[in-house]
Amino acid sequence: MTDTKRNEPHGYAGGRGGATAEAVAELRECGEHIGQAGAIAAEAATERFRDMKEMTSAKLEHGWEKVKCWEQSFEGQISEHPLRSVLVATGVGVVLGLLWRRK
Repeated sequence: MTDTKRNEPHGYAGGRGGATAEAVAELRECGEHIGQAGAIAAEAATERFRDMKEMTSAKLEHGWEKVKCWEQSFEGQISEHPLRSVLVATGVGVVLGLLWRRK
């Protein structure tokens, strides 16, 4: 058995050397396009992440402002009606105690 490819010049396989070079060039070009698409996708994802981070930070800040407002409101109610506040707190404690006792 003789190996016919052994005697042929490098890169030549029965007259298809040009086709192989074209295929390699096409694969390289395809790889470049994939790389460019990947870079565009990464940039878009990074920008979307930044937008979501800013939106989340804004919502979190708004939430903290609401909590502070409620806190001030509760403190105002307690200082204006101390007896009522103590009675309400006692009632809530009794109800919670009864609920936990049932378990």
